[in-house]
Amino acid sequence: MAFSKQILVFLVLVGIFNTCNAQGLKLGFYKKTCPSAEAIVKKETANIMSIAPTLAAPILRMHFHDCFVR
Repeated sequence: MAFSKQILVFLVLVGIFNTCNAQGLKLGFYKKTCPSAEAIVKKETANIMSIAPTLAAPILRMHFHDCFVR
């Protein structure tokens, strides 16, 4: 029983370590795979904001919960 508890503790610690060391998104993240990705997102976001400026808060909230909270 003590051995299985040690394995469980080890697995939890490995999981925490892997989560803490995850790489986040940064400027230039898609530079090699899709060099124009950031420009496309910027252009489309500007287009949407010019059509419906009231979407700024919901988009920011969605981005926060999808990216920063995780």
